[in-house]
Formats: sequence, structure tokens, C-alpha cells
Amino acid sequence: MHRRTDPFELVAERIRSAPWYQELETRLGTNEDIRLKTVHGSLGSFIVAASYPTLDRQILLLTAAEDTERWVHDLRQFGIATFACLPAKRRRTVDEHAELAGVLEALSAYWQERATVLVLSPETWQLRLPSPEWFESNAITLRPGDELPFEEFRQYLVLGGYHPCDYVAAPGEVSVRGGIVDFYPLGWQLPIRLEFFGDRIESIREFDPLSQRSIRNIEEAFVFAAYPRDESLMTASIEEFIEPNALVVVEHPDDISSRFSALGLTPTFERCTRLLLNPLGKADITVQSSPQPACRSAVGHLYELLLELEQAESVVLLCADSAIHLERLRALLRTLAEQRPSDEQIRLERILWSTRSPDAGFLLPREGIAVITEHEIFDRRRARTADQQRPKLTLRELQQLRRGDYLAHIDKGICQFDGLETIEISGHKQECVRLLFAEGDVVYLHLNYINKLERYSAADGTPPALSKLGTREWERKKARVKSKLKDIARDLIKLYAQRKASPGFAYPPDTVWQAELEASFLYEDTPDQARATQEVKRDMESPTPMDRLICGDVGFGKTEIAIRAAFKAVQAGKQVAILVPTTILARQHFQTFSERLARYPVRVEMISRLRSGAEVAAILRDLAEGKIDIIIGTHRLLSDDVQFRDLGLLIIDEEQRFGVAAKEKLRQLRVSVDTLTLTATPIPRTLNFSLMGARDLSIIETPPRNRLPVETEVIEWDDDLLRYAITRELERGGQVFVVSDSIEGIPAVQQQLLSLIPTLRVGIAHGQLAAAALESVIERFLERKYDVLLATKIVENGLDMPNVNTIIILNAERFGLAELYQLRGRVGRSNRQAYCYLVVRSLRALNRQAMERLRAIEELTDLGSGFHLALRDLEIRGAGNIFGAEQSGYISDLGFETYHRILDEAVQELRTEEFAELFPTEQRSYTNDSITIDLPSDALLPGHYVPSDVERFEWYKRLYRCSSLQELTAIADELRDRYGPLPAEAQQLLFGVQLRMFGSKLGAERIRIEGSLMSIELPRSAPPWYYEQIFPAIVAAAAEVTGAHFRQVGSTAILDIPIATEQHAIAILEQLVAAVTALRQPQAAAPTPARTSR
Repeated sequence: MHRRTDPFELVAERIRSAPWYQELETRLGTNEDIRLKTVHGSLGSFIVAASYPTLDRQILLLTAAEDTERWVHDLRQFGIATFACLPAKRRRTVDEHAELAGVLEALSAYWQERATVLVLSPETWQLRLPSPEWFESNAITLRPGDELPFEEFRQYLVLGGYHPCDYVAAPGEVSVRGGIVDFYPLGWQLPIRLEFFGDRIESIREFDPLSQRSIRNIEEAFVFAAYPRDESLMTASIEEFIEPNALVVVEHPDDISSRFSALGLTPTFERCTRLLLNPLGKADITVQSSPQPACRSAVGHLYELLLELEQAESVVLLCADSAIHLERLRALLRTLAEQRPSDEQIRLERILWSTRSPDAGFLLPREGIAVITEHEIFDRRRARTADQQRPKLTLRELQQLRRGDYLAHIDKGICQFDGLETIEISGHKQECVRLLFAEGDVVYLHLNYINKLERYSAADGTPPALSKLGTREWERKKARVKSKLKDIARDLIKLYAQRKASPGFAYPPDTVWQAELEASFLYEDTPDQARATQEVKRDMESPTPMDRLICGDVGFGKTEIAIRAAFKAVQAGKQVAILVPTTILARQHFQTFSERLARYPVRVEMISRLRSGAEVAAILRDLAEGKIDIIIGTHRLLSDDVQFRDLGLLIIDEEQRFGVAAKEKLRQLRVSVDTLTLTATPIPRTLNFSLMGARDLSIIETPPRNRLPVETEVIEWDDDLLRYAITRELERGGQVFVVSDSIEGIPAVQQQLLSLIPTLRVGIAHGQLAAAALESVIERFLERKYDVLLATKIVENGLDMPNVNTIIILNAERFGLAELYQLRGRVGRSNRQAYCYLVVRSLRALNRQAMERLRAIEELTDLGSGFHLALRDLEIRGAGNIFGAEQSGYISDLGFETYHRILDEAVQELRTEEFAELFPTEQRSYTNDSITIDLPSDALLPGHYVPSDVERFEWYKRLYRCSSLQELTAIADELRDRYGPLPAEAQQLLFGVQLRMFGSKLGAERIRIEGSLMSIELPRSAPPWYYEQIFPAIVAAAAEVTGAHFRQVGSTAILDIPIATEQHAIAILEQLVAAVTALRQPQAAAPTPARTSR
């Protein structure tokens, strides 16, 4: 067999040689309907893909709206890239243009012959579209070298409906900077960058809307206006775009006919060939296929199936969503084969393997073909293919600094950003940041000190008080926080030291059962989850007791990792204790663990107030005798009467919710028992680095790939729509969350809901209820005694409620982006389509920021895309959770970024001073981020080059945070790419940044360039070890540089070095830095610096 041939093509060749397929091919040349029956799994899409290369005609795939995504997925897997999917309907939305864009994009792609396959549903016929003539008259072809009046083209784009903005991220946007025009044509996967020289197109490039970097040059671009200028041009229907000889593939035609009837539509497909898949009644051609047999998550069943197929000499194609899953399946089958007698061993080398996986497998016994999908073997839902269209809102757009935003200056305190201002210093133009402090004080901050500024953010979002200049209050706050943080970090480091010194139990490697359990997980592992699983197992297999914290949103797969760890422990003969803060969580974990481990001889039990005294006594007796493998409970598990025969693993859920006594008991256990802690509050990734070595951290920030995205709609209150939304959820056996923005508003909302549906059972939950009452309401809701939970935003964070798949958020404009993201994340946790309605008082009355927030949450329907948007807000709360509630107050005082900077300093000081013996590899270094650079000419980004001062500020921040030449070169390339050639002032700025980068590593206070002389001022006050170690290294390296000499001015040592060019100055600084860095290499001898001469 040809191993290098595409496995799908090998299967397609076999299908093409089948008699039924050859008959089908003959009949496709006629205009008659063809009725094809018993087409199972993804065979329908396979047939379309197999015949696609020989069909020189338009192909329409007509299916139910809910099945379009399945067809789109299969077309991609089978290698058909030229297709477009028309949205089923236009929804009311915050941004009508964005919705229309989706429809126009699909048609534009078709019109430009970028798509030869259209995926449609009956609802597509309801759309009002611009006519084919509109597309014809609004098209324009662009080529490098063409003469095109620049201003005329800009007008064409703006009048054609392209929306002007600072940078282009979504279809239908345009941005003009100097001689560069960026725009995102409809129907294109990526936006286009045109570089003009006068009225001549110099180059055309596609660029990435997220990084804003060019990707490749293109030789021709065929583009349209973005939108019809008025709705009156929207008169056509999809039928006007259907060609006379099109092939129309209709799946379940009888169902499609009844859907058209329900919409009052009668489409005509005159002169088209219709291929009807699985119609009722008589067939023209019968394909004797069958669905992929069920293996019920057992690899043994799959093995028997493969043995049968091998004996029948079938071609077997095994497909998985990723290389990891494919390799895992191969390993499981290999292990099983090795355990069989030789005559029952399958030959794995005869199987075709692919990481392109269709939606569903199928068998063609007569043709000897079997296409088997890994996700169906393990009863797991297929991973959804991410839509190739880019996210419509970039992070940069949402996080962009605006005038009036709060900043924290590390030395001076809280201030407001008031733009950039160019001022003249010593005859040279310098750009400064204008900062507003309390009582109207203004500070102009030189760019040299831009690193002293951080964005101010705190959990509650309330504006902070501006700092008063000339007082010591800010310094006092910082000192207080640093002292407290040192106390906390000191305890964590001591615990780490004890743990490292204690002997633990080293678990054996994974078994076949372990691999089988992991493969049967309902969702595909995300990279984060796979990494966290490996980290936990590596910890367990080492002899040092594990203490790992796993952090990730609810439903992101933390519990699954805990199940895998518990199963590994049980297989080694150890017992597992799972500690949770509430009875509800105990019950949820008990159900989840019991279901996942049901196929294995593992006994799972629970003790909580739901169990009688006699039941608890019996459970405790069995636990002490080792008859129970996994025990789940609240703090009751920490009582003295709870005895284990051999406890090997402790799993703690939401530890921050336990009391002081419970935490102390846990601290003692941790030293000797492997401990895994789970939390749903995102812990700042940055704190992860600060605490490295104190506690091991795994962060899961990507949601399961095969979750359906939550369908999100922004609406004004509408009785009919809300009644429909609630009724639809209840009719499919589900429940609903309704979120009010205030406790006071809850009674009125309850009355409104009951007036819509009088029989509705409404439970009420808010923060003013007593803990027991709140738990009781939530418990009753979980037991489905309520249809709707009407709550404030306290909707329980840690709970997984897969039965709740509709959420209605009232006065959504009053919530922050992070809150909306978190609330929406409470639904969509099962295999059902979930819905989120963001109800606003008036769409017209929304201010710009509220509009942006709602547009972001509406468009970023995939959890993963939204996670980073919300992370900052959630991180701040997470920091409070790690370090205790009072820390939240400190974060509000200083802002999260400054708080984090101080935490970094505190941990670093502890590691290099108090605990130096614990961290022997910790390197001492002395850097000065506040170094001043004096250059002989203007060094800035001129306003005519980067027009927006907000964008200039962001560029300066990036430049002044550069830590390597590669990073600086990348930024310079990006500037050239986005704004054109660098002006002289910008080139001088980049030279200054290079000087700063190297000079700060020497600890220098100032570098001055005058004529052909570079002067480096070394620090006046530095730790004693700087003068004992680093200063002598600089002196020794300088001795090798021609003409270099030291002079003393007061208490400052200045190194003067003659230079020939800017590159020469950088080369000398690199040499000095290399000498200092060599000191920090423990064993290697310091290299002899090469002599630099001019």
C-alpha cells in the first residue's frame, strides 16, 4: 500500500470503483433527481468530496440549520477549502452591520469564486440580499504597480460602507496611516494592506488582524464595497445566486420540505440536479452502508472489530482529532495485541491513520471500507473545528488606554493618563506622558521613566482616589504591603522546604486501565489539560510529596484531572480523600467520580449531612479497614474519628473557602501526603512565576474544544421573546438562570416572570440570604424543584449545572465584561445548545463603552476567546484568594500591577537573602530600569508617522520594555510594516532603546552620546556586592577597549569611550554586559573580552 498517499484519497479511490458510485456519476450528468438511500455517518459528505474534483459546477448543500456546522466540518476534513456557509437568519444585535457582514461575506466569497460550494438551510431563503448586479457594479481589481488615485480609493472604501478605525480587526473595517491603507474585504479570510507611493500601489499584503503583522505579498486582489449604502438595495433572495446547472445535495429531503412549508416558502430548483440523501420511499440507488459500531469506551471491543475487518481484508481508516489521541489509541491497541496469541494479533501497520476526523464513522462491507472515528469509540463528542474567521474584536482594542484612564506610578502613586505632549529639552524635541494627580497637579513624565507606569486595575472597578504629590503616604502603603507579602511568602517557602525534605510514595507508571479511562473522557483534552495531567502524574511518580494547585474556570476539566490522579492512586493500593467546602459540591463530586469510575473495581463513598449517623459509622469503619478507595466529604473528613488504612492522595476543592482550623490541619497533612488543590478562581499567571518553588501551579485557561459555543443575543426587554426562550428551555427538560443587577429589583422581576408564565416555579438566591438558606435554595434548584433561579451575580461559581442552558441577564449594560463572561460561562456545559440573552433598557441609549463590551461578549461566543478578556479582572480576585481577603484591600490601594511588582520584589529578596541555601541557583543581578539616555538629536515617534497618541504610548511601552535585540528588531519591523519607512527621529529612538537595554544591565544611571564620545555613569549607591563583583568586571572589560578611560565626578564613576558609529557603541556595550553576565554563570570561567578597536 502507498504509505505516502493521502489516506482519504485511498478510501475515495475504493468508493469511486464501487458499482453504485459509478451509476451515481452517470446520473449526475442529467437534470433528474437522484434518490440515494442508507447513507450513514459522514458518508454523504465523503461522496460530495469524492465527486467534487470532476464536477465543474456550483454545488449547494441544503440541510437543517442545526446541521450546517457538521457539513462545514466534514468539508474541511475532506480537503474542500472553497466553500461558504450562509447564516440561517439575521438576528437583532448590537451591531447590525456585523450581522449583515456574515451574509455578505459568504456571498462575496462565492462571487469571487473563492467558494464553489454553498452550505444553506431553509431559513437562508428568508434573507434579503443585495442583487448579483450590485456585486458586479461594486467590484474593483487591485494589482501592485497600478495607478490608483489615493484619495479617490479612500473615498470608495468609506462610501462603500467600510468603517474607519485605528486598526483593522473585522471584515468591513478600514484604517489609513500615511501612505498605508489597511482594509478587511468581505469574503476574505485575512485583511489587506496596500502601500502607496503617491497614487501608485507599491505592494499588496495580507496581514494578521491579531498581531497586525504582514503575512505574505499578493499579486491581485478582487474586492467589493462593504455594504449596500441603503437597505432598499436589499431586494434579492438566495435563488438569484443559484446557477441553472447547479448540483443541489439535499439531506433528509422530506424534513427539509416540511421546514420550507412551515416558513411558507416553495423554492424552485429548475434545471438543477438534486441529489437526495436518505429520502423516504423508493430509492434509485441503495448504498449498503452502516454506522460505526458502538465500542462503549472499551478498547477491547474496538480490537475485536478491527480483527474482524482485517480478516475480511477491509481498508480501515482510523481518525482522531489530534496526533496525541491518535498515538494514545495506537499505544492501547499495541498493548492489547501483545497480550493476544499470534493468530489473534492485528497488524497495526495495515491500518491507515489520520488526524483529520469526520463527524461520524461508517462501514461499507461490500466495498471493504471502514472509516472509524476515535471520538465515537470513546462516546466523546467531536472537537468543533474553530471557524476560520478571525475574532472580530481584538484584545488590543478592548484594553487600549484612553485619556482619563488610571495609572499607577511606582514612585508617585495613582494618577490619570492625559495623553502625550512633545516638549523641547536642551534644544531637542522629547515626547512626555502628561499625568494628572490630586488637586490638579500635573507631572510630565519623560519616556526614560515610562516603565514606572502600570495600568491601574482593581477587582470592584470603582475609580481610585488620585495620589497627592509631596506626601509619604504612597511609600508607606508600599512598605506595609511588602512586609505583609513577605510574611505570607515566607510561610509558603518554609512549607515547600519541609515537603522537599520529607520522603513520599513514588507511584508506578500508568497502566492500560489508566490510558483507557483517560481516552473515554467526554471531551477532547485541551493542551492545558493534557499538560496539567502530565504534571500531576510526574509529581505522583516522584518520591517527593506533591503539592500542586490546579486553577481553571468551572467546566474546564479540573475534576477530570482529579479523577485521573485518584484512579492512579487507587491502582497503587492507596486511598484518596476529596475535601470540598459544601454539601452540594460533595454530592456533585460523588456523582461525577462514581459515573466515571463505574466500569472499574473502585469503591467511592461520601460523608455529609445527607447521610444518617448509622451510614456514616459504617462508612468510617470500612474506610479504616481499607474497603473504601475514594472518600468525598466536607470538613467532617478532618475530624479525629476519620481513620485511613493507607491515605495516599488528598484532593482539596476551593481551599480558600475553608476556615483557619481546617487550613492548619491541611498544612500538617500536606507535608507527608500527595496533595492536589483545585480552584475555579483564576490565579494570576504572573503570580505563578512569583511563587515558583513555593507551590507548583497548573493553569487551565482553554475550554474543552468540543463544547458548543453559547448563542448570545443582545436584546431590549421583549415579553414574547423571553416567554419563548424560557418555554423552549423548559420543554426540553432544562432550567433557566435569570440574573438581576440588584437585590432590590428581584421582587419586581419575579412578578414580571410570573406574568409571562404563571405556572413558573421561581427560586430566589442572593448574598443577603443566610448561608444555610442559600444552600437550601441551590439544592432545591439542583433537584429540579425550581424551573428558574432568579439571582444576583452570586450564581454559585464552583457548581456545575449542566441542566441549565439558558441565562437571561437583565440590565446587561451595567455589568463589566469579566462579569458577563463569567455569568455566561454558567451555561453551555452539556451537549445541548445554550442561549444567553443580554437584556438592555435601550439599544439606542447605550454609551460607546457599554456597546463595545456587549459587542465583544456577543461576538466572542467561544469560551476560549473570551477568557483572556476577562482574565485581568478575575486575576485580581484570585490574588485575594491566594493571599487572604485583606490583600484585596491592598490591591485596591495600589492597583494589581503595582501590587504584583512589589510581590515580585518581596519573593526575590527572600530567595536571595533569607532562603539563599534553598535556592542555590538564584542569580544576583543589579539592573536599573530608570536609566537616562541623552542623545544628540530628536528621539521619538512623530505624530505624522503614528497619528494616535494612545497608540504612540503603547508603542513606547513596548519599546521601553524590550529585553533583547530580537524583540527590538521585531518591533522595528512591525512599525515599518504598519506605518511605512522609519523617519530619522524613530531611528534615533530605536538606537536610544538599544543603549538603554544594555546600559540597564550594567546598572548604569545615565548614558550620554556627544559627537564621537559615549559616557557611561555608573551607580552612586548600589549594594556592596555590586562594587565587590560587578564593578571590577566592568573595569576589566573596559581595559580591553581602545581609548576607554574612567573619571570621577564627585561620587560618580564615569566611563568615557570613543566611538565611530552607533553600531560600534552597541558592540562595546554588548561586550561589557557579556563580562557581567559571565559572573553569574556558576562553573564557567569568565571569557576574555576581545579587544575592540576602531
